[in-house]
This record gives sequence, C-alpha cells and structure tokens, in this order.
Amino acid sequence: MKNTIKWLLFVAIVALALCSFTCDSGSDSGNGGISSFLSGILNRSSDSEENADTTSESEASEISNEGGGNFFSRLFGGNRSSDSEESAGTTNESETSEDNKSGGNFFSRLFGGNRSSDSEESAGTTSESETSEDNKSGGNFFSRLFNRNRNSDNSSSGGILSRLFNRNRGSSGSEINNLLDRLRSGDIDENWVLNYGTETSGQLRFSPINNGNAYSVSAINESISGNVAIPARFEGKPVTTIGTGAFSHCENLTGITIPNSITTIRDEAFIDCIGLTSVAIPNSVLTIGEAAFDGCENLTSVTIGNSVTTIGDSAFSGCEKLTSITLPNSLTSIGSGAFQGSGITSITIPNRVNEIGGLAFSCKNLTAITVNSGNNSFSSLNGVLYNKNQSTLIVYPQGKTDTTFTIPNSVTTIQSWAFSGHSIITSVTIPNSVTSMGRNAFFNCPNLTSVTIGNGLTEISRSAFQGCSSLSSVTIGNSVTSIVEFAFNFCTNLTSITIPASVTKIDQAVFLNGNLNNVTFQGTITAANLSTSAFPGDLRTKYLAGGRGTYTRSRGLTWTKQ
Repeated sequence: MKNTIKWLLFVAIVALALCSFTCDSGSDSGNGGISSFLSGILNRSSDSEENADTTSESEASEISNEGGGNFFSRLFGGNRSSDSEESAGTTNESETSEDNKSGGNFFSRLFGGNRSSDSEESAGTTSESETSEDNKSGGNFFSRLFNRNRNSDNSSSGGILSRLFNRNRGSSGSEINNLLDRLRSGDIDENWVLNYGTETSGQLRFSPINNGNAYSVSAINESISGNVAIPARFEGKPVTTIGTGAFSHCENLTGITIPNSITTIRDEAFIDCIGLTSVAIPNSVLTIGEAAFDGCENLTSVTIGNSVTTIGDSAFSGCEKLTSITLPNSLTSIGSGAFQGSGITSITIPNRVNEIGGLAFSCKNLTAITVNSGNNSFSSLNGVLYNKNQSTLIVYPQGKTDTTFTIPNSVTTIQSWAFSGHSIITSVTIPNSVTSMGRNAFFNCPNLTSVTIGNGLTEISRSAFQGCSSLSSVTIGNSVTSIVEFAFNFCTNLTSITIPASVTKIDQAVFLNGNLNNVTFQGTITAANLSTSAFPGDLRTKYLAGGRGTYTRSRGLTWTKQ
C-alpha cells in the first residue's frame, strides 16, 4: 500500500516538475511535448477505444505516452468514459486476486469506502473487516487523497493531490527535486501524504479551505488533553470551520474555546469526547453537524449562539448528563435523534423551527415539550408535541408521569416513534378520528397494559406495539383492514386477541414471538394475505382449513378450533 501511494505521488510530482519546467522555459514546442506526455499519462488518446483495450500489461508499467492511459483506466476501475454502466457491474472475481491488487477492482473498493449516512440499512451491514487496521488507509484514505481533506471541505480545498499541485505550482526546481528525493528514499509515509498542505501549532492542525483564504481546524491526534483554545486566525487568515471528526475520540479533552470566527461545526467534530464538560457555541456558528457532540456523556452545559439554524442528526445524542438546553430563536431545523438519550427534562421549541426529525426528543427524563406561540409549524398541549393544528401527535415525552392517556379527537395521525420507549404509561385510547399511525408508534412501552383502537384506523403499522411486554388487552376497531409485520411481536403477556371481520391481511411475525393461546377470527383472510409466520404453530393451517371461529391451544404449537 505504501509503495503504491508513493508511486502515485511520484507520478504527480514528476508531472509537476515537467509542468514547472515548461512554464519556466516558455517554449511552445516544450508545451506541446509536455501536454502530450500528460495527456498520455492521465487521458490517453481517445482516438480509438480499441487501442486502449489492446494495450499490453508491460505497456501499463511504463510511465510514458504509450502506457499511461490504459494503466490508469485499469488502476482506477476500468474505462474512463461513462458510456455504459453495465461495464462497471461485470467485474469478475479474478480482479480481486493478488496479481491484480493494483487494478480497477482494488481501487473501486478503496474509493467505495466512504462512510455514508444515506441509508440506515447500509450502515447496519458494514462488516468488521471494513474497520480493520489494514483497511484504514483504504476507501477513506483515497477519498481524502483524491476528493477531500481530513475535514471534508472538498468544495473548497480539493483533494490532497489537488493541494499538492496548487501548492507547488510556483515551486522552484530545487523544492520539487527535494520532494522527489524524499519519495525515493522512503522519507515520506502515509501520514505525510494525508496531512500534506496542513500546518500544525501546539495541539492543533490547520488545513487550508476556501481556495486558501481560510482554515479548518482539528486535533493533531486523539491524545490531545486539557483545555484547548482555537485561535480566530492562523497565519493571518480566519479559522472558520471545525472539521469532520476534528476532535473525535479525544477522551482527555476537558474544555474547548470556540472563537467567533467559526461558522461551521462539522459532523462528528467532538464525538465521544467523554472528558468534555461544557461547550459555548458562539454567535458566529450557523450549523452544528451530525453527531457533533454524540456520546459526550459528561457534558453538562451547552450554550448555543443565536445564529445557529441547524442542529444535525444525533448532534447531542447520548449526552446523558446534559439536563437542560436553550434553543436559539434562529433555529429552523432539529435533526433525527438530535437529543436522543440525553438527560434533558424539558425543552422549548422556538418560533422559527419548522422541522423536527424522528426520535429528536427520545429522552427518558423529558417530562414536557413547550412550543412558543409564534411558531407556525408546531404546538404543544399539556407537554405533548403536535403539529400546528394538532392533527398530528408527534412526541409524547418519555418522562411524562401520566399513566393513562386519551388521544385528542383533533388528531388524525400518530407519528412514528411518538410514544416509543415510554416506561410509565399503562393505558392508551386511540379515538375514531385517528386514521393513520406511523411505524414503531408504541414500540417498547414496557408497562403499557391496555390499548383501545377506534373505528377510524385502517392499518396497524409496522412494529407499532412491538416489545410492549406487559400488554394484555387489545381492542381492534372494525375499520382496520391490515396488520403490518411485527405489530405485536414480543408482546409476551398478550394471550388473547380478536381479529375483526374488517381485517383482510396479516403480515409476517405479527404475533409470532408471544404467548397467544386464544384467537378469534371474525372474518375471512386468504392464504395469500396471511403470512406463514403471522402466528406461532399451525394456527394458519388450521384457520385456512376451518375458517371463522375461535382457536385455542393449551401448550405447544398445535391449535384446535372450538
């Protein structure tokens, strides 16, 4: 890996040296020769695709006009053109062999290693091998090498090689020769590559952004300690950004001073800084990135300046000792899980907030949510969060101490996760006005014993009551037509249920993991609409053969029609 990196840098610096020589000489013929050379290295002649396809392996090893294009097309994943997406999907297993580790498949894997939050499912299926030491210089490294620096300011700073070219555009021949000598001698390693173009001062590293007009700041490594003050300026230019993962996992960081020059705190900037106890975010900051302070379990005090408009997903998730926070009037968006698992006991939503993500206030000690009367998107009633006209119930706070709750008749929609994790409530009545319910609406309410569903709801949503281990009484309204997968899964205290005639579909695992021993079917459900795993044992088979009626079992998996 290190040899590959050095080779790539060697090629880049050679190209720089040639470009520098050409610019100095001002020769038209020289320019033409260099242009042809670089065209051969980076582009190859586009006159004939067949020529590129028939280039031999020996040609690919030469840094010359004959071998450049084909070599790089194979190195970085096949054809440079995007004429056919199918060609990218036909990579065979032989491309992953030892002999081809420098080939397209190798680099496509390296470039594909970006940590994305676009899909929860993809995040959940990442294998352990992807986080191994051997792969730390993989996708993440090359995405940084060619696409962005450590602080993800790719829109302004470019990749490391981009900075290499830009930084040395006016370099003298002696400086470039010195870089070449260091490459040949092995003096330069991966850390040098990754941090090229950055400067350090004390415990901080500064990376140029905005075309070199400003700096992004980060820790030099995870071992920094004590109270750290970020300067407003470095080398005469403003420090405007705390980069992605800038101080992540700096467990010995006990304090941070953020100057008024900072406008952006990027994703995971202070994730898992368990020694951090207080943070003052100045008025200059506009955005707090995703998971910026996630896992700062000893954080007790946060002051947010009055210019912040966005608090990203999971920004303060897991800050269990953070019991109170004041949201600024400038705020417009609160991301999913923004305060999930934090210790806050109450919260006031300011006037301009128009977006609140799911599980943003999933906090076990939160007793009440208040909304300023001037807010045009949200409202609150008795500590419960609704949309403005109270037709959608958004959050029933987990720390609210009422044991019973009747949803107001104004409500037509129960939002996903609205009651999830509430450990106090024992009884809920859903009125006829409610016509829709989001998934996981009552997920894992361990003390909920009784639910009455009115005659307006048409579908009991996915995992709606999953994990409600004390639930023993459920009345399903006669408007329900579908019970979606996992709806009552792991409701281990539910022993009897009546399925009304209106129900025509029951999905997988709805009642699978539980202790049902008495089921009454009042209508007809076809085999196609009754999942094989909807109920435990042979109940599906017995019902499809016996039709409407009551079915029981005393023990085991065998059911009998009464």
